[in-house]
Amino acid sequence: MNRPSPSHDNRELTDELTRKAAVERLETFLGIDVAGTKATTAMVFDVMLHTTSTGQSIEASCEELVGSADSNTIRDYLNDYFTVDNFEEIESQINSCLTTEIPRKARRGKQDVCIDIHDQPFYGKDAELNKYACRGEAKSGTTHFFRVATLYLMHNNIRLTLGIIFVLPDTDLLSTVVNLLADVKCKKIRVGRLYLSLER
Repeated sequence: MNRPSPSHDNRELTDELTRKAAVERLETFLGIDVAGTKATTAMVFDVMLHTTSTGQSIEASCEELVGSADSNTIRDYLNDYFTVDNFEEIESQINSCLTTEIPRKARRGKQDVCIDIHDQPFYGKDAELNKYACRGEAKSGTTHFFRVATLYLMHNNIRLTLGIIFVLPDTDLLSTVVNLLADVKCKKIRVGRLYLSLER
C-alpha cells in the first residue's frame, strides 16, 4: 500500500490516512469490482466504511460523502456481492484482510486471546435469509440474529482482530472456538490464555 510508515517525522494517524489505508486494504482483499459509470469500487467501500463507523444508514452516508453515487446504486453493488451463497468466500477474504500485516511482536511468545460472540438483530421476512439467522432471547424487538464470532488479542493497548467466523444456526460453540483457534495457529500465533466473552 502507498501509505507513509510511522517515523520520527510522521507519528500522527489521521482520519484520512486511516480511511485511505482501509479502502486500499478492502480493494485488495474483497472481491467487489465496480465497473459502472456512476460508482467506483473505492466509492462503494467509502460508503461502507462511513456507514459502519458512524452507525448511519447508506442513504445518510451517501448524502454526507461528497461525490458519492446515490444510495440505491451503492446498495445494489453491496447486495450483489454479500449473498448467502458467498458466505465462505467472504469469510476467507475478510480473514486474509485482517491478518495480512500482523505485528512481529504478536508472534513472539504466547499471547492472551479472546473470543467474542456478536449478535446483529435481523428483522427480515425472507425465508432464505432466515435459514442463516440464529435464535436468541428477545432483544431489540426480535429473536432472530445474524451471529459472528471474532478472535482478537490486545497489542500495545489496541485490539487486534485476527479472525472472524459467521456462526450458523446449526454451529455449536465448541466448533466455533476450535475453528478460530486452528486459523490462528496457521498464522503462527501461539495462544497462552483464552478468554471467552459470550454476552451478546
